[in-house]
This record gives sequence, C-alpha cells and structure tokens, in this order.
Amino acid sequence: MMKKMNVTGFCLGRGVRLNKGDVVTIVHNPQSDSVKYDPKALDLMMNDQRVGSIGNKYGYTVLAGTHNNEKLFDEMIERNLADENGVMTLTGVIVDEGEITFNNGQKKRGYVIEVELPSVTAENGDSAKVLEFELTIRGSVKEYSGKTIVLRELQLGNTPSIGLKKDGDKMITVIQRKDGDIKAGVVSKVKKGDESQLDEYLKALEKRGAVQLVQTVSALGNAYTVRFEVDRDTFQDTLAGKWIRTLDEVRQEVISQGIVEEGTLQEIERYLQVNKVPPKHIKKIFESMRKYGDEVSKRIPNPVVKYKDTDGLVKKAIVYLNKGKHLRFIGEKGVGKNVLIETLAWIYQRPLFEMALNSQTDKMDILGSKTFETTLDENGNERTFMSFDKEVLVEAMEVGGFMNFDEVNTADPSVLVLLHPIADGRGRLEVPGYGLVTADPNFALILSMNRDYIGTTQLNEATRDRFVPMVFPNSKSIAEMLLMRVPGANPEDVNLVDRVYGSIMKLVQDGQLTNDCITNRGFIDALEVADDLGLQEALLDNVANRIEDEEYRNTVISIIDDIVG
Repeated sequence: MMKKMNVTGFCLGRGVRLNKGDVVTIVHNPQSDSVKYDPKALDLMMNDQRVGSIGNKYGYTVLAGTHNNEKLFDEMIERNLADENGVMTLTGVIVDEGEITFNNGQKKRGYVIEVELPSVTAENGDSAKVLEFELTIRGSVKEYSGKTIVLRELQLGNTPSIGLKKDGDKMITVIQRKDGDIKAGVVSKVKKGDESQLDEYLKALEKRGAVQLVQTVSALGNAYTVRFEVDRDTFQDTLAGKWIRTLDEVRQEVISQGIVEEGTLQEIERYLQVNKVPPKHIKKIFESMRKYGDEVSKRIPNPVVKYKDTDGLVKKAIVYLNKGKHLRFIGEKGVGKNVLIETLAWIYQRPLFEMALNSQTDKMDILGSKTFETTLDENGNERTFMSFDKEVLVEAMEVGGFMNFDEVNTADPSVLVLLHPIADGRGRLEVPGYGLVTADPNFALILSMNRDYIGTTQLNEATRDRFVPMVFPNSKSIAEMLLMRVPGANPEDVNLVDRVYGSIMKLVQDGQLTNDCITNRGFIDALEVADDLGLQEALLDNVANRIEDEEYRNTVISIIDDIVG
C-alpha cells in the first residue's frame, strides 16, 4: 500500500510557473550545490532541468497541510530509495497552489505537490527487517532466585542483559554465569511480538545450546520488563532449522576468542544501538572482527570523542561498508569527517592508516619505492640487495585495515587513477617493483575532502563513480562538540561561541558570507585560550583573523563584538 504525502514546492525565479497536473521529479543528489547548505535539500526537476526546490527549514515556511523537505527526506531514507550513487528520486504531481508571506514581508507562490511513497516492507525498510519483542517477567523468588538480582540492578538504575531460553514448556530468563545459569524469572506475558513463533524460535536455539540475549528495561512491583530485537531473516532461518548464527552467538565467540574485550564490545554495541544500526549489520561487524599482530593492533583507535550523529551518517556508512563499498566523505573543515573515520575504525576494531594528500603527492608517495642496500659478505665483498619500502596504502590492503586519504581533492587527479582497480570491485593493485597486492576482505578505502576550497581540484568522473558520496552537514549548533573537545571550558563562554557560530552560519546560508568563514577548529582554539586572553580577543584571533577577505572578516568581527563585546 502506497503512502500519500503533500509537500510545498517553490520555483527558482519569477519566470518559472507550474500548473495543476504537472508532473515533477523530486531529487536528492549528494553532489548538488543545494546539499552544501542543507544536507536534506530536495530539488524539483522537469525535463532534466532544475526548476525549484521543496520548502526547507532554513527560512521557507510551507503551505497549510503540507510538509517541508526534512520530513520527506526522512521518509525517502526510511524506504532506502537511494541508488548506488546515493541519489534519491520520487515523482510528484502539482495538486494546488497558494501564496506565502514571509517574515520580511516578501510574498512567494508555493505549490502543493502530492507524492506517493512505497510502503516500508521487508524489501525496502530496515524497520521491517527487524522483529521486536517485549516481555513481562514474573515468578517466585524461591524458584527464580536471580530475579532479586535483576530487580536490584533495575532499582540502581542499571539495565543488565540476561538470557532467554526454554525450560520445559516455559520460557524463562537466566543470569549467565561460568559456573551455571541462575534462573531469573518466567515469561508471564508477551506484550509485543508473536508468542507462538517466539516459543518455536527458542526451541530451535535450545537444540544447539544457545540462548537469546535480552535487555532489562524497567521494573513494576515484583515484575520486570525485557526487550530484544532480532533480524527477521535470522529469525525465519532459525525457525526453518537452518544453522544461522545469532548475534548473541557471534558476540560470545568474539569475546571467548579474545578478539575484543567484553567491555569494549558492549560499548561498541551500545553506540551502534543509539545510532539505530540494525542487529543484522551489528552481527556483520562482529563477524568481521579478528586479531591483528601487536604492531598493527596499535593502529586500532579508541577516540575519546566519538562521532555525534544527527543525520544518520553512522548507519549509512556501516551499511555501505558491510556491502563492500568504498566511501567519499564531503564536508567543510571541522564538521567531523575524520572523527567519523576514527569512530568507524573503532567500531570495526580495525587498524587505521592515514595519509594527507597535496598537489605534490605522486604515485611513489602513495605506493612506496625500490631501495638498494649494500652490505659486506663473509669474504668482505660488497653485495647490493634491492628491497621495496611500501607505504601505508599497500600495508592497509595487506593487513585489512581502513585507509583514509585526507584532502583527496588537493591531489593531481591523474595520481588518483591508481586507486581505480582497488575500488571498482577488482580489489587489487599491481605495484611496480613489489608485485600484485590483493586487498584483504577487511580493507576499506575512505576519501575525505572539502569542496570549493582554494587549491582543490575536481575529481575526475571515473574516480567519483567508484566511491559512495556522503555529505556532512554544517551543524546548526556546535555547543555539544565544543564541550567534548574543550571539557574545561566555561559553559557561558561555550554558549557565546555557539551564538557567534550560529550568526555566521546564517549569513553563510543566506549567501552573505562564504564557507571559508566557518572554522570549527578556530572556535576550539579560541575556547582553549579564552581564560588567558579573554573570549572576545580569542575569537578575533582564531575566527575572524583566519578569514582572508577583508569585507567578510569585518562582518565576522562585528558579529563577535555584538555578541561577546
């Protein structure tokens, strides 16, 4: 069943007019200029020409009874409408029009566009691929002694994970211990989910000695509630008698083999759950984990500041990486591209290799080169040996790590052609003087770049086509990021800095300033010295004075003086 939804569209100029019954195409293209200012921007297209856009949250209002671009974008994302290049398209019909008066008195014609969205099904929506269960647990303390332990933990504000399994004709919870399980309650009610299917599922797990891990969430009197979700395909395959390892089994294997410490794995899983990564993909992450040698494992990061996601980038990156795709991160300086790369390497527990590129970078810098070494043999005769000093790309391919090429669009596009056989599905590279290097299955290549900066060049189409683009939005607020990066900062200073940032960002979005005027690193540097220099002076040094254009610099100085002075 299709879902109908109305949105408001606006035309680009006075010369463009739409009529009732006109069919338009709504497009989200990560490569478009619109996305620079609004990561959820949706363009209106007719006959392959951009004629307008969907009303957005940065100033446009919308006609009564319609939605803006953000709501429609989220609906499109939920239905996985993106193609392999991240482009999403949807057809709409003009059904009505109206006039909107903005705060500044300007009037503009808006069009009501009706779109039909496909239903969220097991084929096109992650939510339908997951089965959710919620159970009420009761039972006497005499028979289920572990129940007291669970209730005590819940009273302390903890939510421990426990096991769920069959016990004769009952479904019970257990606290798993090395010396034996402790019964912690019996299922008295299945509040969410199919009880008969759950019973059969637990019987299938019982045959191979497995239990289902569940999360305790709340207590009421002498009862408590547990929840869990399981990938639909795994659930159905298990019911059919297929030996499909569950997430719990994979998790225990990673821990028991000493691949990752239990505490670290729990922290990773909590982070993934918060960022709405489906269990199916969490299981794939855990299945890919393995031990690395001591020298290589030192490269596995544990970032103090994990990426704070508000736009679903963590989930999208993981889905693409689990499908074997290579990525291209696009965004302004300081928006968190490298923080997300570090976070992904931590999530996957893989070594991270990094290299910053520039206009002077050549192929030998990326691959390595032949070296010659002369030694004396036992008779005192000179002997020359040739060896190859490989660079980080080759090592990352061999050991199976993440390779981050930073500022990739500052490099000569012809140099980047060497990445093509790695990223186009062949997964290999002929290295002169060294030989054929085949990428380990755990290898992933991520390019990061700022757009439209001085010294950057456009990537050629063949390179762009091999990497899935992910566009990082400019945040409306950086207060949370500042508190994490400068934990000792005065909260009042953080608030003032955030206001300065917001004022500059508004002018950037209105086209009165350029992206060069936004410098998250400058705001961080200013906060770090604010106690010594004063916040106003620190912002002038680290934010305003980093701007080359005098007119823009004076505008930012005025903002700082008005807010902080």
